[in-house]
Amino acid sequence: MHNNNEKIILIKTKHMKILKFTLLLFTLGFVTVTSCDDDNFSEYNNKSIIKITGATLDFGNTIVPSTSDVRTYTVAAKSLSGDITINTEAPFSISKSFNSDFSTSLELEPSDFNKEALTIYVRFDATSQGSYTGTITHTSLDRDNILSISLTANAVLPTPTIAISKPNLLFNGVEAGQESLPQNYTITAQNLTMPLTVLTESPFSIAISENGTYSTSIDFEPADLNSGTATVFVKFSPTEGGSVMADITHISNELENIQSVALSGTTAVVSTLQMSDNFNYPLGFVPTQDRTGDGSINAGLSGWIKVRTGNTNIPIVDDRLSYSGYLPSDIGNAVELDMDPGSNSNVYAYNLTDQQDGGAVGSYYASFMIRVDALPTAQFNMPVMFTDWLPNGTVRFLGAMTFQFDSGTPKFAVKYGPQISLVTSTTPEVGKTYLVVLKNTVTDNDINNDNNTASVYIYDAESIPATEPATAAATVSVAAGDDAYGVKSIVLFRDNDHAGKYIVDGLRVAQTWEDLFVN
Repeated sequence: MHNNNEKIILIKTKHMKILKFTLLLFTLGFVTVTSCDDDNFSEYNNKSIIKITGATLDFGNTIVPSTSDVRTYTVAAKSLSGDITINTEAPFSISKSFNSDFSTSLELEPSDFNKEALTIYVRFDATSQGSYTGTITHTSLDRDNILSISLTANAVLPTPTIAISKPNLLFNGVEAGQESLPQNYTITAQNLTMPLTVLTESPFSIAISENGTYSTSIDFEPADLNSGTATVFVKFSPTEGGSVMADITHISNELENIQSVALSGTTAVVSTLQMSDNFNYPLGFVPTQDRTGDGSINAGLSGWIKVRTGNTNIPIVDDRLSYSGYLPSDIGNAVELDMDPGSNSNVYAYNLTDQQDGGAVGSYYASFMIRVDALPTAQFNMPVMFTDWLPNGTVRFLGAMTFQFDSGTPKFAVKYGPQISLVTSTTPEVGKTYLVVLKNTVTDNDINNDNNTASVYIYDAESIPATEPATAAATVSVAAGDDAYGVKSIVLFRDNDHAGKYIVDGLRVAQTWEDLFVN
């Protein structure tokens, strides 16, 4: 038996035994219940009971910036007369819903409860790196000292990554003193917090844009890379013959063993060449300077010289050519010679290192790749030829490789000045790349016997002969009076007649056959 100042609180143990405890009540006339572990509230009618599960929620590591997985605990209540207020503080938040309505404060009304516990959802918002603690408190007019929930979480930075798109870059046949076309690779990075340094060594150089400033180092800030993919452009600029190997390395204080890019460059020796051009220029037009009105001055100019100064320029196109065994294959860009009657013509001359006066005995050889995109519709086209400078600053046409209309069956041909072309047996195919050698010979020092010659050699798939063949595809002698001229320049000629169209690439001139193909 119990007197009127005693009350029995029953607690069910996990062994389902009922223990009795006697609590002596004060004369205040009410009972304070600090906790209850029984989900069945039937024995506690008319008494306010609140049950909180757990004491700690640990969110572990959450990557910045993101929201953690949801953690939960439950609240059960009986016979409430008012709300339960739940509070926490950012970066933690709470909700009665799994995926919405999260805030730092929550009101639970008596009507929210039945005999099942109410689930409270808790999450952590990782906005900046660090370790965080917090508390969820529960207050109610029905009782004091309700159990709180302790919160712990870590906001961690994501793991940085860097991916390099290519393991190596290869540069072939770049002439000493010239510069290759840029090649490139990409760097894809995520979550960097520290700079990335990209390094290489001469004769290679790197830049962040194709036409930008090239050097041996680039520094990327995290913002340069985390926002997307960065492209690194690479050039090879040899100063002497031979092969060169180097690496592009990537250095970061937050990542080790970032993939490097292996570089290999092979230099073409050009010491015996009279000129060589792989048209390694930016897309647009062949860079030139205008001729003067004095042929002797023009003969001393360097680079490409625009002879018809008022006419439109000759374009550079991204259409490099290739012929098996020919060293300048697949290097740089190319020249387009479109003989469209609707355009105007032009003549570009390039002076040779050793120029020839009239009567100076010797030969000059020009080799080049040419692709036929359209054949002439009448007469002939002369895309490549040798020339001499005239006193008035214009040029005299000498030996020329031509495409002769030949009564509707176009042929490769050779022409010397105003002399009628001599055709070969080769009919050019549209879309095919040929290797052509054009030869101009001053036979003797007699400038009056009209025996200088021009010859042409045509190759469409054959191996390139190591020595000059005994017989050319066609050879023509000069017209009367043309013996007095010597070779001083090689010319690209875009005529505006007869509608042919050609791509020319890998142009070089030497004084022997062998020098064309071993340098």
